[in-house]
Amino acid sequence: MDLEKLSRLNLDTLRTQHALAAARLKTALLDGTSWEELRDIRRDLTELEIALHRKLGGGPATDPSGHPKREG
Repeated sequence: MDLEKLSRLNLDTLRTQHALAAARLKTALLDGTSWEELRDIRRDLTELEIALHRKLGGGPATDPSGHPKREG
């Protein structure tokens, strides 16, 4: 998924796509798929979460990963 394209989607569409991706991940894990094999689904889910966070007003400025004093 492309984070820039995701940011153009409306909130309801983002929520729906997030729910679908989360369900895919949960089902795959319960079916015994290894964590490593789910890398693409996990990445998609993370990008959807970032887009939702930004859409809900979090924006990149409040994203801890972008903070200049972030440690770790």
